[in-house]
Amino acid sequence: METKGLPTQEYHCDKDGPFDIHLTFAEDVPATSLCPACGSSGRHVLRAPAAKFEYTWNDQANEARRTPYTQAKAQSWNSYHEQRDMGARLEKPTEESIQTAAAAIDHSESHPKPPAHIQQRDFLRKQIKTQKTPA
Repeated sequence: METKGLPTQEYHCDKDGPFDIHLTFAEDVPATSLCPACGSSGRHVLRAPAAKFEYTWNDQANEARRTPYTQAKAQSWNSYHEQRDMGARLEKPTEESIQTAAAAIDHSESHPKPPAHIQQRDFLRKQIKTQKTPA
């Protein structure tokens, strides 16, 4: 029987010590179980359940934005899977392409563009300045 993913229940045999049994989710947990080593009855031991932490979508998105490398890797793989799902035949992202994208992200983060209204202001100032300059 495949036991991966099945709940594990711990039992204690007075003679041989602790042992585990695996039950399906549909089965009730018996108060006692036969010890696989000696066949005597072992009592069920209650333990705190094992915790499995799963990231939410938002946690995964925040994790992907931590460093330029993780951001580039997430973007590269997301783009690859999106294009593949639409039927495109692409090569998988390479480490080199991820490193190149990470460098570009790092550069854009360290040299951010000014807001649009500032860009427009600077453009107009440059236009006025070139008009005032005698030829």
